[in-house]
Amino acid sequence: MRRECDAGLWGIENERNSEGGFAGTQNISVSVDHRETKGEKLMGNWPEEENFDRAVKALERAEEKASYWFWPPGMDIVPEGAGAFAVNKPVTDGHVQQMIDVGVFCQGIINYIRRFNGKKVPYDPNFRNPNYDGGTWANQRYFADFIRPFRQYVEIPRGALIGRYFRWAGAPGFSAVKDQGHVGVLLRAQDLKNQQDGLLLHSHPAVGGLNRTRLGASHANGYYDYWIHPRDWINHDKGKF
Repeated sequence: MRRECDAGLWGIENERNSEGGFAGTQNISVSVDHRETKGEKLMGNWPEEENFDRAVKALERAEEKASYWFWPPGMDIVPEGAGAFAVNKPVTDGHVQQMIDVGVFCQGIINYIRRFNGKKVPYDPNFRNPNYDGGTWANQRYFADFIRPFRQYVEIPRGALIGRYFRWAGAPGFSAVKDQGHVGVLLRAQDLKNQQDGLLLHSHPAVGGLNRTRLGASHANGYYDYWIHPRDWINHDKGKF
């Protein structure tokens, strides 16, 4: 059984059961029980559901073990290795272990799921600076055509990417960071009309790193700005490697 609780403004889920999915990718072996539980059935069909499940299942080993990765002082790039995993190469079991050993920041989860499915990490097509590829700024620029405004009482499907905007203090890339932004993915659809809160997988200092959080608690004080449908970010044709 699952248990959800509040931790300050964040609701952390501490117990999990199996999610849908099937075997993994390069050097990754995962076994998943296919069963439909309340709140996990997708609202609308999308062909990438199994790919999403594969990546989420592989990440389970790091949940509640991977700490939040903080940017070292003076570091002005999004790293290819531990922390962000912002490089266009297939993932392996070693990457999950790196999350456990070193930590991961929020966008690292998005990058991992994209790479798990042979897709490039997000980049800004109008500002080609590879130092920022695979970061939260690149994420919102790469998927700009698919962004929808976040509304707590709008139905949002399982697999959606939930985001808070990255904000510069001035010119992008040439000014201080005003807000680093934040991203996560829904493991359970948001459907408040039927009294179902979304369940978010993300890495954030407030929840101790990689963990599951009730979306309603995480959105306290209007935290999130946008969401992206799973078919538009997980495995669309743009950006294969």
